[in-house]
Amino acid sequence: KQMQHFRFIEIYSFCVPFLAGMGFQLLTGLLSGLNTKVRNIMVLLLIVLTSFDLMFYSSYFISWNARSDYKKIYKSGAIEYLLTQKQASKEPFRVLPFSVSGVGDTKLKVNVSQPNILMPFELEEVSGYSSFVPKDIYSLFVYVQTKDPSKLYSKEILNLFENPNIPYPIFNFKSKILDLLNVKYFMVPSIITLQAEKVRKVFGGDAAIYENLNCLPRAFVVNNYKIIEDSKETIVYLDSEIFNPRKTVIFMSEPVIASTKGAKQSPNESRYEIASSAHSVPPRNDIEFLEYKAESIKLSVKTNQAGFLVLGHNLNNNWKVKVNGKKDMHVQANLVQRAVYLPGKGDYIVKFYYFPKLFMIGLGLSLVGIIILIMLAAILKIKSKK
Repeated sequence: KQMQHFRFIEIYSFCVPFLAGMGFQLLTGLLSGLNTKVRNIMVLLLIVLTSFDLMFYSSYFISWNARSDYKKIYKSGAIEYLLTQKQASKEPFRVLPFSVSGVGDTKLKVNVSQPNILMPFELEEVSGYSSFVPKDIYSLFVYVQTKDPSKLYSKEILNLFENPNIPYPIFNFKSKILDLLNVKYFMVPSIITLQAEKVRKVFGGDAAIYENLNCLPRAFVVNNYKIIEDSKETIVYLDSEIFNPRKTVIFMSEPVIASTKGAKQSPNESRYEIASSAHSVPPRNDIEFLEYKAESIKLSVKTNQAGFLVLGHNLNNNWKVKVNGKKDMHVQANLVQRAVYLPGKGDYIVKFYYFPKLFMIGLGLSLVGIIILIMLAAILKIKSKK
């Protein structure tokens, strides 16, 4: 489990290609004494076998199989119920499946509510796939599980979860953090009963499903904000009784937003203005998801006053945003979400789109390098003929 730490995997990922390259070069040197045709066939076979091996390995992460190959969808079963709710819902939601290996001396069958079981059906889990987990999200779940601020951002791998890369299971379903993360349903083995005012049982069968009555939507507008610079303090505040995510959004620093004055400004004049945190009238807004894809999220927003549109996605710097077709800026909100400022009453089309700038630069340099190599090869061929 210690070897699943991301730094080890990064070092491993850098070293293996170099070792493989040197090994391939050594092999071709050993084959140099063979007949040219035989040597070419052996090298070709090696490349083909390696390609199939890489594809087989990648199928663990990117599935090419039919969803039915992973798990049978029992008629009137829990997964079928969730799929029906997804089709009926106008906006996305998340599910938290969790289980325990046993209650007392009773051993439980937990195949229905294991992590990643919903991934082939495109049902979003709050715990995510078994991959690298951002430290902020991981620390959020650590606090949900322990309620212990001293364990946040620990330099050691905590033994809270069965797999350090999967923050699962999470038994504290009453946490307000799960409400904020858009967890609409809890999926548990049928033998387990959840008792709280915030949940109601909506399905029983191969697994039990409880609806979270306090679930927040994936996108909403608030008109007040609070500054908490420390990440640990932010996590504790997000789960406190005094925090109302419908009214207040938490920023790590004072939000800087694009100026809406419209007039040209002198070089010495500030190009930005700060949103006011004092609004007396509660916001009324209507939000509709026009597009929801892995690399693009488009929303229609109608609001009666200025405020911050909070989107429940852990968007990094590769994500950009446009408001009514014009480039804007989004800021880190509630530690693991993003917010964009809407300057006043009106209708807005807000589009978040993924644009990895550094990757595009690298792709462009790679294409230029390939063109140069082709040109050099052509020049050398012409010179050799002469």
